[in-house]
Amino acid sequence: MNEKKETARPAFIAKIIASFTHELKNHLAIIRESAGLMSDMIEYKGGGSEEDKKKYLDILKSIHKQTERSSGFITYLNRFSHRMDRIRDSYDINEALEDITVLMSRLANHRQLILENNFRDNLPSVYGNAAVVQFICYCIIEQKMFSLASGGSILVCAEEAGDKMNIKIISNGTIKEGSEESDFCLSETIDLFLKSISGEITKNDSKNETTLTIPLAISEAD
Repeated sequence: MNEKKETARPAFIAKIIASFTHELKNHLAIIRESAGLMSDMIEYKGGGSEEDKKKYLDILKSIHKQTERSSGFITYLNRFSHRMDRIRDSYDINEALEDITVLMSRLANHRQLILENNFRDNLPSVYGNAAVVQFICYCIIEQKMFSLASGGSILVCAEEAGDKMNIKIISNGTIKEGSEESDFCLSETIDLFLKSISGEITKNDSKNETTLTIPLAISEAD
């Protein structure tokens, strides 16, 4: 049983990193193209007219925007990677969910789906293994991605429920015929991770809603 968990963990991390690096390469390609265009304009037109100067400023703004986006992605990946270092820790559930949804955004875009979140303010901190929670959420989101036709959407949110936290993942759109299988998000693997954090998954098919319920204080038995 532990072998399945140990196989799933690196596969999960590799999938997230691969998605991130592809997205970062796209950002850098835009920056490189913009910088090259500006270099050509300066080389062939010198100082240029007021109109040219406006174009230079627009290109510089584009470069600045892409570097800011790249920096943001790096921040999400940095937080994600550091969660792997801590088996038990107090963490912000909104922050943990934001990391995973942002890092999965390219996977959603590739399938022409919208992945979004709607977080409530002032939720209490959760004590436990955030990386395991992120892994389970990844699997639920991936399963919903596999089932949705292009144009669909997936919403991720969290709410306090007494001494527990409910993480709701809601899909909206046309359900595809047939199904795809995950490389590592197998039901028995998910069950193993759920048990390790005393978590529970419930489904409301009429609302296309899957809820992961976890204690606010998790006793990790890994």
